[in-house]
Amino acid sequence: MADKKSLGLSGILILCCVGCAAILAALAGSMLYRTAAETAHRSLAAAVTLRTSSAAEEFARSIARDWDTLKFLETSQAEADPDRLRAMFDGIAGDGKRVSWAGFATLDGTVQVATNGLLEGADVSARPWFRAGLQAGFAGDVHEAVMLNRLLGGSETDPLRFVDLARPATRDGRVRGVYGVHLSIDWAEELLKEIAQARNMDLLLISQEGKVVMSSTGDVPDASNSSSLRAAAAGVRADLRETWPDGIDYVSSIQPAIAWGDLPSFGWRIVGRMPIDAAQVVLQKGTISILLTAAMIFTLLLAAAAAFSLIFLRPISTLAGTASRQAKGEDAYPAEYGSSREAFQLSAALSRLAVRD
Repeated sequence: MADKKSLGLSGILILCCVGCAAILAALAGSMLYRTAAETAHRSLAAAVTLRTSSAAEEFARSIARDWDTLKFLETSQAEADPDRLRAMFDGIAGDGKRVSWAGFATLDGTVQVATNGLLEGADVSARPWFRAGLQAGFAGDVHEAVMLNRLLGGSETDPLRFVDLARPATRDGRVRGVYGVHLSIDWAEELLKEIAQARNMDLLLISQEGKVVMSSTGDVPDASNSSSLRAAAAGVRADLRETWPDGIDYVSSIQPAIAWGDLPSFGWRIVGRMPIDAAQVVLQKGTISILLTAAMIFTLLLAAAAAFSLIFLRPISTLAGTASRQAKGEDAYPAEYGSSREAFQLSAALSRLAVRD
């Protein structure tokens, strides 16, 4: 005799479906999670690359405004009228937060006209911006102020720092001198921070020597401990995932040039980075979708198993009970079922047996 405690067909089906649903849900969830993780990291890398590229463009475009100003001075031949040129320089400098100094030096290196009269009459022939500006357009890397440090409020312990723009002042096809502009590094760093904050990332400007020229975070990482900074120093365009000296894992993008129009190159590279944890936000959203999908698969399989059991297996179980009562001599007449051929045949056979008795 069968064990009264043994499972019926419905129970076996439900258990099988539960097991299969669990396995399928686990497999589907695992595959979807891996796919979501890969997609999240690819999306993060693509976002870092795109944002770094646009940041480099915006930074260069902002500096190019001052380069265009120098071009305007040349085309307007303003050096021919010192009073007019001095007024223009004062207007260019404004409050001094962006442009610390602007001036015009004659061919012998003597500053003829300058912002607020600063350095007028001084000899700048040895300064790099003047020597390079005689030949062509020039963009100089970050340097400490030499002649203007004390005049503009700097000190030996905390000297002012500038970047330079210069170009020849030509008239009638002849070079008459050099226009020069000193941009404040404080302004440039604040600009870099604003650009970085707008993109929710960190930005670092790297010199050709691999030094951090400025950083949106204020930190100056050691280039020897960062593959991204070494790649930037080499002028290589790359996208990297690595642990930086601060112990945080980042996705980094290196753009080997900061350029806009005909603005001369400062020799800078820009590195943009975002913590890999930023991908977790995307991944968390994906995980919710994965869990919902797994739950849906599980629910659908259980619903299908319950419907199958109700429609096809319950009649068989009922007829099996009728047959058991007939075998005990009870007067049991089976119900008629047409849900399946087997149920119909079993019901008919039990009916015949009941009639014979």
